[in-house]
Amino acid sequence: MESTEQDTEQELIDIERARLAPYEAAATDPMWIWPLIGVLVFLYLASWSLETALCGTIATVLYCVGLLAILGHAARRRGVQPPLRTGAMPAPLRRELFVFWGLSALVAGAVVATQVLAGWFVAAAVAGVATALGGSWFQRRYRSRVADLVQHS
Repeated sequence: MESTEQDTEQELIDIERARLAPYEAAATDPMWIWPLIGVLVFLYLASWSLETALCGTIATVLYCVGLLAILGHAARRRGVQPPLRTGAMPAPLRRELFVFWGLSALVAGAVVATQVLAGWFVAAAVAGVATALGGSWFQRRYRSRVADLVQHS
């Protein structure tokens, strides 16, 4: 009887670890991703200060291709994309994601205000730096939360 309880307990632990596996894989994304995304954001928004259709088109294409390449590399490297559905994502990770989105919205507002006061080039610099630093900050917090979840599972 006791071994059956232990087996059941081990199975539950294994199920929880399997549920956390995609999030654990995402936590291993390299830290260079965020500064690179920050550079893409800067170049894209800075192109708006040039006010030429060709420059804007090229910047948009480069931004989209660059972002897709970065995200595609990360997804291929880890082999799995963690689900973001409310029921699937563990609550501590969901809270981190909501904090990240909320702070990103505040930064977007600050970028718009900077654009009004100082122009697109300065706003682009603010957005690029905020993306690089904020994304790196989020990645470290995400890694920490995932490590806590795995340790306590």
